Amino acid sequence: FHHWVMSTLGQQLSWSIQFVLTTIVLAWPGRRFFVTGVPALLKRTPDMNSLVFLGATAAWGFSTVALFLPQLLPAGAQAVYFEAAAVIVTLILLGRYLEARAKGRTGAAIAKLMGLRATSARVERDGAIIELPLEKIETGDIIYLRPGEKIATDGIVVEGQSYVDESMI
Repeated sequence: FHHWVMSTLGQQLSWSIQFVLTTIVLAWPGRRFFVTGVPALLKRTPDMNSLVFLGATAAWGFSTVALFLPQLLPAGAQAVYFEAAAVIVTLILLGRYLEARAKGRTGAAIAKLMGLRATSARVERDGAIIELPLEKIETGDIIYLRPGEKIATDGIVVEGQSYVDESMI
């Protein structure tokens, strides 16, 4: 009898701690799933937030009934799934964080690559070679390149030969 009482009290305490911690996870970092998921469900346009809301709420709700009103459940069905609710929310939020971080890094890399492009080119106009910004280059212009210069635009080699570093491409 003493062992049964201690294991039951230990289980009750464990479930109560899980209830408190999971409720905090759902109420604070997980609230965004409720705020955006519920309206989407009500409009009959469910999205990922709605699915997370449903999964987390189902696990938390069933577990809460098993903890506080176990007599409502069939014998042997008193189990809790608080950790599932917390894990669903935590993993989705972690995934979104990692995705945002990767997008940020990609954006920074693209911006850095854009900084490597040429901003002007030497163009032949009216028999003279002049420096023009990219916006002023027109189809049919002849662009003059020096060795190692950045190529400002696509084109056809009219005269000469060289090596082009295509590593950026």
